[in-house]
Amino acid sequence: VVFYRACPGPGDTAGIVGTSLPPGPPSGKFVSVGVDEGGWVWAATGKVNGEGFMSFDGTAWHSYTAARYPELESDEYYIVSTGPGNVKYIGGWGPGLAIVNADNTIRRVLNTSNGLPPSVRQDPFVVVGGVATDRSGVVWLTPRTPTGDTTLVTVDPGGSLGYVTGCMYDVTSAACNTRAIIRVLGDVVIDDFGTKWFTKYSRFETEGP
Repeated sequence: VVFYRACPGPGDTAGIVGTSLPPGPPSGKFVSVGVDEGGWVWAATGKVNGEGFMSFDGTAWHSYTAARYPELESDEYYIVSTGPGNVKYIGGWGPGLAIVNADNTIRRVLNTSNGLPPSVRQDPFVVVGGVATDRSGVVWLTPRTPTGDTTLVTVDPGGSLGYVTGCMYDVTSAACNTRAIIRVLGDVVIDDFGTKWFTKYSRFETEGP
C-alpha cells in the first residue's frame, strides 16, 4: 500500500509519504492448492526451483521449507492433497511424500529410506505422480517410473505401506526389472464409489482415443 499526499497543506509537498507491506504468502508460486477440513489453504510451489509448500490459516501464512524442516530434504513440492482426519499429503519431485498432521506439524516424509521405490534406478530421487485418499483413510499414490514391478503404493491409516505390483508398463520381463521410461502414471482421483482413476501418458507412443 502506498500513501500519497495529493493535496498538501502549507509547507508540505505532494508525493509519496509512506508505504505499508501487508502480510503476504512466502512464495508467489501456486502450482497446486487444497483446502483442509479446518479451512486452511495449502499450496505447493513447484518441481523446478520450488520453494517448499505453505499454508494460510485465514490470518497468517506459514512456510515449510527444507531450511526450516531438514526432513523435507528439498523444496521441490508440487502436489497438494487433503485427506480424512485433516491430514495433508504433499507430493514432491524428488524428495517423496510429506505427510502433515491435523495440527499442521510434519508427521513424516516417505522416500527410499522408508519404503518408496526410486524413480531413477537406485538413486534416492522419488517423484510422486499423484496422491489421493479413499473413504477408509488409505492413501493411494503413483510413483513415477519406479524400478521393478511396483505400480502403486498405498499407506494405511496406521502408516504401513503396501504395494500394488504387476508389470503394467510392458509385458517383457526386462522392462519389469528396469526403470519403466515408456509409459508414466500421473495423477490419481478416487470417485464416490471408491473407484480409482489414473492419468497416463506415453513419451514415445501416440495415444489412441
